[in-house]
Amino acid sequence: MIHFSTIKGKNIMDVNGRIIGPLIDFTITPEGKFARITSFVTKINGERRKIPHKFVIKYDKQIHLNAPFAKIPILKEEENEFSLVNNVLDMQVVDTEGLKVVRVNDVLLSVRDNALAVTSVDVGFKGFVRRVGLEKFSIFKNVKDQIIPWEFVAPLEINTKKIQLNIPKTKLSTIHPADLADIMEDLSHKERAMIFNTLDEEVAAKTVRESTTKVQKSIFKNLSPEKIAELLDELQPEEAADLLFEMPENEASEVMNLLKNTNIKEIREIMTYGKETAGGLMKTNYIAVSSKTTAEDVIDHLRKITPNASDLYYIYVLGEQGVLLGVLSLKNLIVANPKEIAENLMHKRMTSVNLRTKKEEIANIISKYNLIALPVVNDKGQLEGVIRSDTILDISIPERWKGKVKRHRRYNTFKRRQ
Repeated sequence: MIHFSTIKGKNIMDVNGRIIGPLIDFTITPEGKFARITSFVTKINGERRKIPHKFVIKYDKQIHLNAPFAKIPILKEEENEFSLVNNVLDMQVVDTEGLKVVRVNDVLLSVRDNALAVTSVDVGFKGFVRRVGLEKFSIFKNVKDQIIPWEFVAPLEINTKKIQLNIPKTKLSTIHPADLADIMEDLSHKERAMIFNTLDEEVAAKTVRESTTKVQKSIFKNLSPEKIAELLDELQPEEAADLLFEMPENEASEVMNLLKNTNIKEIREIMTYGKETAGGLMKTNYIAVSSKTTAEDVIDHLRKITPNASDLYYIYVLGEQGVLLGVLSLKNLIVANPKEIAENLMHKRMTSVNLRTKKEEIANIISKYNLIALPVVNDKGQLEGVIRSDTILDISIPERWKGKVKRHRRYNTFKRRQ
C-alpha cells in the first residue's frame, strides 16, 4: 500500500532514464469500490500534462515508464476529469461513525486488477503529519491512521468536482437527528441539500427542528412550500410554530395554508401570540389529570402513554373546564394511597404565567424558583401548555453557541444513562 503523500514529487523517468518531470497528481475514475488511476500528472514547461497509466511499470524511488519519452502520448487534462489533488485532498466528507465532518488529509493507493487504484482516504491527524513530512519524528509515532474506504466516498456530481461520503440511507436513519444537525452545521449549502434529500420525512423534520436558524434557512431555501409543509406535519404544533416563526411572514402564511396537521388550530393559536411570549414559547405536550383521578389510575395512565422522562417532573391537576388547580409530583404519587384522589395529593401553591407573558419575565421566574417547567394558562386559568427551562436557554444564548450547548446537553444525558 502506498500513501499519495509519499509518492508525490518523485520524478517520472522514461525507459532511457530521462526525467520527464515530478509526479504532482493522478487523474482517476471515481466510480466503484476502488477509484482506478487513469493517468499520472506531471508538469512540462510549467503546464499540467498527463501520462497514461499503461506506460508506468514501477514506482519506488522513481516512477519508471516502459517507453522512451518520444513514444509516450503526453496529454492535456480534460475539463471534467477527476484528480486527487483538485477533487479529493482537503475535501470535506461526513464521518458517520464519529458523527462529524472531516477533511481528507491523504490518500491510500494499492494495486487492484493489475492497476493502481485509490482504496481509501485518510481523514486523521496521522495523514496530515505524513503529508507535511513530520511522520519521522518520534512524537507522532503512536498517532493512528483514521481511514475511510473509498467505497464509502463517492462523487457529489462529476461536473462540480466535489466528493462526499456515500452514506447508505439505512445508516443515516440510525443517526440521531441532533447529531445530523451538528453535521449539517459544518457543510456547505449544497452539501446539506444532498444529504437532506436522502432522509425520510420524519428524520428530516426532526433534523430541521434540531438545527440552528442558519441551517434551517439554508435547508428551506431549496424546498418548495409543499415540501416544507410535509415536514412540519411531522412535528408537534409548537415545534412547527418555532420553524414558521423563522420564515418571512408571506412564506410562513403560504406554508400554513398547505399544512395537513390535525393540530393546525393549535399552530395558528401559537403563531398569534408571537415567539417572544409564553403562548409562542410553550409546548402543548404535557401530562395532566382530573382532580378526581385516583393515584392508581394516574399511574395506570402513565404506563399507557409511556411519557418522556422530562415530562414526568410535573403532573398537572385540572378542575372543571381544564382550569389548573395544582401540580402533582411523581414522588408523592408513588408513595400515596392508591385510592387517594389527585386534588388531595397535589401542591396548590405553584407559579404559572399567562399566554401573553414576555420571555424576560418567564426567564426570571424559572431562574428564581429553579423550575424545570412552567405552566401557561389563559385568562380563564385553563392550562394551555408548558414552557421548559431548556426552551428559555435556547432562546437566551447567542445563535453561534447553540450547537455547542446541544452537544453538551446530549453528552451529559448520555453520562447520566451510563
